[in-house]
Amino acid sequence: MFQIGELEMIWREARIGRVLVCRMDFESDLISSLGEFAREQKVDAAFFIALGAVKKAAFAYYEQTAKKYVEEVVEEPMELLSCIGNIATLEGKVVVHAHAVFSDRLGRLRGGHLLKGTTIFAGEVLILELSGIELVRAYDSVTGLNLYTPKPKPEG
Repeated sequence: MFQIGELEMIWREARIGRVLVCRMDFESDLISSLGEFAREQKVDAAFFIALGAVKKAAFAYYEQTAKKYVEEVVEEPMELLSCIGNIATLEGKVVVHAHAVFSDRLGRLRGGHLLKGTTIFAGEVLILELSGIELVRAYDSVTGLNLYTPKPKPEG
């Protein structure tokens, strides 16, 4: 842990493992497809970036006081200007967490925590696998979120 005054930052050093470059399938679900791909490729700790276009976008805003997500679905074509996220585990299962920014035909921006239900028109993804660590998510009572803790990856 790294301490600044009374605050502590949990951290670990990692190495970049494989670099995976993907073109997503037309009409695939962004979150589900990334999760499926990660499980197939045995990726359980990674960061990724994506861009492209979607036929439909599903995202949410986290109400910090209420500790709940407010969901929104936009049923129209939009540009996926930026999507950044990570791949970790929760209760031993691979999970994908991402935030995205979308633009409509007039250039208005929308976005937030990406949800299942975002349908790809065209998508390009770069995944940077992390080696030497695990990203293990667990419930955090302060935020109400499943936050990751980087831990050393057991050998073997």
